[in-house]
Amino acid sequence: DALAARDVPRLARALQVPPAQITQALDCIRRLNPRPGWNFGSSHVDYIVPDVIVRRGQNGWNVHLNPAVVPRVRLNRVYEQLFQRHRRSGQNQLADHLQDARWTVRNVEQRFSTILDVAQAIVRKQQLFLEFGAMAMKPLVLREIAEEVGVHESTVSRVTNNKYMATPTGVFELKHFFSRPMLSASGNACSATAIRELIGDIIAAESDARPLSDVEIARQLGAQGLVVARRTVTKYRQLLRIEPADRRRRHG
Repeated sequence: DALAARDVPRLARALQVPPAQITQALDCIRRLNPRPGWNFGSSHVDYIVPDVIVRRGQNGWNVHLNPAVVPRVRLNRVYEQLFQRHRRSGQNQLADHLQDARWTVRNVEQRFSTILDVAQAIVRKQQLFLEFGAMAMKPLVLREIAEEVGVHESTVSRVTNNKYMATPTGVFELKHFFSRPMLSASGNACSATAIRELIGDIIAAESDARPLSDVEIARQLGAQGLVVARRTVTKYRQLLRIEPADRRRRHG
């Protein structure tokens, strides 16, 4: 229990060794691999291949599809021309197949065209995120992108599901750029993503001997004009994979 609580003085008294030696041992233990067998096995790693690539250009941000994920679907022109030259009334089935093939090619092109349109709209809305990082993420909902692109919200939802965008700061799922607005005390809207990033910064700056509880973090946010409930702070802290205050405490 003392080890889990990082209670250095208690461990030093129990083992009758200097606190500095306990701290050194704790640091060593934290570097140990709890699953040493994994070093002797191999596992398949599924790498994320972005569907959209965003790069900064001279006139702003350029958005284009990743050629590696766009399927090269096309009609076989030789068979299409043969059918057109020898078309007869009794070949309705072949005509139906040709029409289905054309629709397939058109649907694939439309699908990726919609992905590109949605990605471009997201980049226009979230330019500050690309410039300054998560703290500058703006609130954004599916409806805003749907209205700008001219499609239904459900289409935007499907297009952004399991689709990824490569940016100079990392690869993000398109859904990452959507977050519900949270009102500040001044009435201005702030994105949940920005608040989550701010919580991470607050915890990173806390004292090791006296880490901040979720209630104290909520109070600090309130002092900055952000009204965030304690349970919301807890949820965002867990999303950041940060332990609660009693697990973060380090006894001097």
